[in-house]
Amino acid sequence: MVSKKTRFLQVLCWLVFIGWVVFSFTLSQQDGASSEQVSAGATRWTVRILDLLGIDPDIPHLYMILRKCAHFFVHFMLALLGGFAFETTVRWDFPKEFIASFYLTTAIAVVDELIQLLACERVFSMRDIIINESGVALGTFFSIVICLICESLSTPKPT
Repeated sequence: MVSKKTRFLQVLCWLVFIGWVVFSFTLSQQDGASSEQVSAGATRWTVRILDLLGIDPDIPHLYMILRKCAHFFVHFMLALLGGFAFETTVRWDFPKEFIASFYLTTAIAVVDELIQLLACERVFSMRDIIINESGVALGTFFSIVICLICESLSTPKPT
């Protein structure tokens, strides 16, 4: 039988994962003007930080670089959270839970980009799918590494 603490952790992992999916889909369904506004705000924020660090913020294509980094980060986090959600609830032989997480987050990443076909002034981009999938791959890798480290730390050492 699963303890209340474990069940709480399992539910929490899935709620955070689902919340991140909703967040991702919400960003994708924004119209072009709203998306531009969010990106412009992120660019201003980044320029201020670069100024504070003494780095010349006059970086060619900074706006586009930040947008693509955002794609990568959103899907990296999606795969990381998906890996944790599967690992806490599914008791398959390693690495099946991470393979399932990878396939699920890959499908979500593609659907996320397809949503932009329906949004006004937004476009579907194969380049963005590649960036999304790169984030999913690295997020899956990190979820495996983190889970293996946690497992090795929690396993009693033979004396």
